[in-house]
Amino acid sequence: MIKPIDIVYQTLFSELTQRCFDGAFLSDFSPEGRFVPVTVKDRTYWYFDMPDGFGGKKRAYVGPVDDTEISDRVEHFKGLKADIKARHKLVSTLVREAYLPQPNPIAGDVVEALANAGLFRLRAVLVGTTAFQAYPGLLGVRFDEASLQTGDADFAQFHSVSAAVEDSIPPVLSKRQAEAAQAA
Repeated sequence: MIKPIDIVYQTLFSELTQRCFDGAFLSDFSPEGRFVPVTVKDRTYWYFDMPDGFGGKKRAYVGPVDDTEISDRVEHFKGLKADIKARHKLVSTLVREAYLPQPNPIAGDVVEALANAGLFRLRAVLVGTTAFQAYPGLLGVRFDEASLQTGDADFAQFHSVSAAVEDSIPPVLSKRQAEAAQAA
């Protein structure tokens, strides 16, 4: 059975979404680095240059300059602040009072680790049950709990995008952890 979510909680969800988007942008780009426009084949893109500690720099793709949302964030980069405590309060309120679903802690930790590693920056998308749990807040309705039960996290990605911008994420597991996981 589908039940509507009060407009107050829909507004809180929207605020949380924007704060998370801002916070993710700040966590991806350290204040020690700088944004630079780079022209490739008559199109200009934002890249982020970060000192590598050895006198060089590491460059990461951000997005096209003509994407106004990205360019606005680049312009306001210094003013962004990660307000993790306020976001936790919003999540607690939405789960406790609006009865919105949340992923199990392990799935949440896996998604967070992959997000922090840069998976979503490379245009990956969360699909499956964990993504489905975000729908009530996005659509403004609550679903039956039975429809949210498998508890797994699935991902999809256009590999050609990350390959075209010559970017990648570091290994999520250390070599030792990967060997231990294969042995198990």
